[in-house]
Amino acid sequence: MQSLAPLIKAGLGMGPAAVGQALPAAATAALPLLQRLFSTGTTKRLYVGNLNFQTKAEQLAQHFGAYGSVQDVVIPLDNMGRSRGYAFVEMDTEGAESAVGSLNQSDFMGRTIWVNEARPREERPPRGERGGYGGGRGGGRGGNRQRQQQDDWEQQ
Repeated sequence: MQSLAPLIKAGLGMGPAAVGQALPAAATAALPLLQRLFSTGTTKRLYVGNLNFQTKAEQLAQHFGAYGSVQDVVIPLDNMGRSRGYAFVEMDTEGAESAVGSLNQSDFMGRTIWVNEARPREERPPRGERGGYGGGRGGGRGGNRQRQQQDDWEQQ
C-alpha cells in the first residue's frame, strides 16, 4: 500500500522532498481505496469467520500478508461498536487462493478460523414489506363490542 504514497504526495503538491515525511491523515485513510482503484491485478474477497472479538484489521492484514498483497480488511461491527466475529479480506487472486488453502481451519489468536472465498450477498425483500414471521395485525372481532351486542339485541 505504501507504494502509492509518493504519488499521493506529488498529487497533493508536496513534491519529491516530502517522500520521507508522513502523509496527511486524509491521504493515509484513502490509501486502501486508491490501492484498489489503481491495482493492475485482479483481487478476490475472502470471508474469515470465527474471529477473536479483539482482532484488529492490522493484525489480519499482517497475518494474510504472508500469502500475498492485502488490499483491504473490513471487520463489521454491531450497533454497540463491537466486532461481529468475522471479517472480509481483499487480496490478490494468487495470494487469496494460497491463503484459503493454508489458513482455513487454522489457529489465529486462540480460535480456529474459517477462510473461504466470499459469496455475494443474497437479495432480500425491502424491510417495509410484510412477510415472514410476526407480520400483520392480529385477528379478533374488531369494532365496538358493546355496539355489536346492542345491534344484535335490537334485531331480536
